[in-house]
Amino acid sequence: MPGLVIFIGLILGILPDSFFPGNEKAVNLPDTMETSLPVNDSITHLDTLQIQNPAVPLIIQMPFAYDTVTNDSLIRWELWSDYGEWRARQRGVIAYRLGGFGRNDGFLIRAHENRHQRIYRDGIPMNERIFGSVNRNRLPHYSRVGSVHEFSAPIRFRSEINTRRYYVTRPLTFINYEQTAFDYRSAEGFLTRNITLATNLSIAYWGKNENEGYRNNSMGGRNIAVSMYHFPNNSWMIEGGFYYSGLQLGEPHGYQISDMFTFAFNRFEVFPMESFAESSMRNAIIQLTAYYRRHPDQQARTRTGIYHDRYRRLHYDETDSSFVRTLTTGVFGRHIQMLGPIEVQGEFYSEWSVIDRNRYLSMMVDSWVFTRGQSQLTLPLSSRSKLYGWMEASWRTDGFTDYEIGSKADWRIFNGWSLYGSYARGEMMPQPGHLYWHRLPVYGNSKLKNEIIQRAEA
Repeated sequence: MPGLVIFIGLILGILPDSFFPGNEKAVNLPDTMETSLPVNDSITHLDTLQIQNPAVPLIIQMPFAYDTVTNDSLIRWELWSDYGEWRARQRGVIAYRLGGFGRNDGFLIRAHENRHQRIYRDGIPMNERIFGSVNRNRLPHYSRVGSVHEFSAPIRFRSEINTRRYYVTRPLTFINYEQTAFDYRSAEGFLTRNITLATNLSIAYWGKNENEGYRNNSMGGRNIAVSMYHFPNNSWMIEGGFYYSGLQLGEPHGYQISDMFTFAFNRFEVFPMESFAESSMRNAIIQLTAYYRRHPDQQARTRTGIYHDRYRRLHYDETDSSFVRTLTTGVFGRHIQMLGPIEVQGEFYSEWSVIDRNRYLSMMVDSWVFTRGQSQLTLPLSSRSKLYGWMEASWRTDGFTDYEIGSKADWRIFNGWSLYGSYARGEMMPQPGHLYWHRLPVYGNSKLKNEIIQRAEA
């Protein structure tokens, strides 16, 4: 697969522009176009929209309640091996484990446990469907991230990752290979080109292996992304993609220290608690999304799409072995409406998850449907201060429901200083794995009730 991706990329990169329809006209443009375009919401008379030559790159408007914690300008100057390594070094974050690639997948973020965190990739929920945990190894390689936005609600911490998009007038290619001691190898390749003035194709591959020197602590990861977007006119953009992530880890389960007094913790004198334990994760996503903007000078405020998520996780050691494979198909959407200075946002997603019964016999249910809807209102105050309010509700076909309602105020006192406070209350339903897991040494409890939460933060 990596060789096929690189071969296709090289072929597309060397083909002349005249090979692709729609590229016959010569356009005097820079090699890349910045997407930080001015926003004009005062346009009231819109003519019939025809595709411009070339199309104006799309900018996605995020809700006011979300903070932009990193974007393309910052990522260009930061070198991280993966998203988890970047997350572990942010303020207010405690990592469950450090010290190796692929192992930064559990965090306490501003006192939000892993099960109270939600993460989305271009609108697609990325939490694991059995237990609801967040595995950031499913996310794209950090160099392919365009921006990260966060909403620190009191009950659930939300992160949304937007993939980087390019609009180029000539092919852009990047290939990098590194190799050092302890079996460390990293290969990264990327190609993007505009097939037509309104259509772009991007192919990316990232692979990394590392042994780290310690016994049974090896790591091997792959990440592949193929995406294409097309502007049928200046209002709509259609984007489709295939994304694959794979990770294989040795699982030492800690190490035996022969002498705790001298604590000789080095790769020659420590031995793993599990010599042959291992884990494997594979994830493949197919996505089709449509974005809408009223005018090329405006940001896109409407997004809707469908996706299919195939997730597999295997874990094996001397006391437990489990195999998880879920097939999830879903739809999602978001719309932002401005009512004068007030922003009103509505968002939903609904998905059907099916368990692979041929290989997976650890659950007492076969499938379920989960639906979540959210509405949010933002009122700007003076001096860049804002007042937020939101509510959401969720439902699952086994009869469980939950909700969250809250408010937040953010006051900018003066330059460099701000004061905020938030309060929310709600319930969180147990995940299917908590209820129906049926395999030694862990059993679910079908009598579990909703978790009731009240939280204030300042």
